[in-house]
Amino acid sequence: MWRCSKKSTCQAMIKLNFNNTTILKATDHNHEGDLTNNEILMNLNDCEDQVKHNLAASVPSLYFDTIERMEERGLHLVANIPRFQSVKNKLYRKRNKSLGVQRMSFNNIAEIVVPEQFQDILLADRIGDQRILVFAHHNMREIVANSNKFFCDGTFKTCVKKFHQLFTIHVDIGSTEYHTNIIPTIYALLPDRTVDTYKTLFCLIKSQIPEWNPETITCDFEKPLIQALQHEFPNIKIVGCYTHFKRCLWRKAKMLRLTKTKLGKDHVKRCCSLPLLPIDAQPDAWLYIMAECLNTEDATTFNDYFIKTWLDDNSDYANTYNCYKEHHRTNNSVEAWNARIAKKLKKKPNILQFLVAIKRDMNEFWRRVVLDGPISRKKIETIRMNTMIADTVREFESREITIGHCIEKLK
Repeated sequence: MWRCSKKSTCQAMIKLNFNNTTILKATDHNHEGDLTNNEILMNLNDCEDQVKHNLAASVPSLYFDTIERMEERGLHLVANIPRFQSVKNKLYRKRNKSLGVQRMSFNNIAEIVVPEQFQDILLADRIGDQRILVFAHHNMREIVANSNKFFCDGTFKTCVKKFHQLFTIHVDIGSTEYHTNIIPTIYALLPDRTVDTYKTLFCLIKSQIPEWNPETITCDFEKPLIQALQHEFPNIKIVGCYTHFKRCLWRKAKMLRLTKTKLGKDHVKRCCSLPLLPIDAQPDAWLYIMAECLNTEDATTFNDYFIKTWLDDNSDYANTYNCYKEHHRTNNSVEAWNARIAKKLKKKPNILQFLVAIKRDMNEFWRRVVLDGPISRKKIETIRMNTMIADTVREFESREITIGHCIEKLK
């Protein structure tokens, strides 16, 4: 049944059958038609439909887009267009009703509600003030269960308000010499970056995917994360990101002013080559590096830092920096995904904007898995660098070159 918009003074109505194909009853208006106001109402009705279906856009943005279209037609010059304050409650009610929730604005993470239409991607939910929400495409869960090589990283820009970080776990589904085939599989909203939170996250994932038992995981040199991984997966091999390793060394060297001379830079470059060598070659490699080192106070301080942070067996990063014969020496593919999702989400999105974006992301990557095509092509420079490193290390292992010659070529 349709009623006149001025129903308080006009009893005009039209009653249609179930299929909206036949008029069953109709009464006339008691006033002249108002085409301008009718057009405004039609635009506002369209805005209500957009609010219910275009979940990626905020309610205010949809309203003001509608207003802009009406102003382009000059409707604001001949009629009063309702202000946002007068219609916002109705628009928000429409959106919340379409989602099956009472509200989508929350004061803290404990109050957050995941709408029914996103329950299919909700993998786990740890309720409380230290809320953890974990999401995964249902088809990706099997990939996680059957894979052994993982990558993980956290990002803060696209994390939902009230949470501390968005932490994602990615899987290598078959990279080659020319292509990197790493995809995101698990998305987690975390309240902080403590050891206990990471432990809880891994336990939540294992509770839903019992077969998950990673053999190797590449990550940044984040102490709480590494400790949690070693606790939950005692036999796991942790590969620290080679890019971050080099950044750490150059940052320390710059702070000590070791980079002011060519000899100082050469020393840092030799240290940067150490992770590329076999573990059993590390002692001889370090002896060579020390033999070529400057005898200065800043170099000595740098060497003390290097031993304490990376070489000492009691260090939190002991054996995590080595990437010998690793197909992926860095976490760059995950960081590239972080940058990619940041273009699709505004900074600190609300929970609805976040859910819409990651569900689209999940579906997109699953389609790419089904199509069985390459995820991304490696740069020519990367392929050449990989070949050079592999050939140089092979020459050393076959005794064609000395450890010193190997280090000089790698640096």
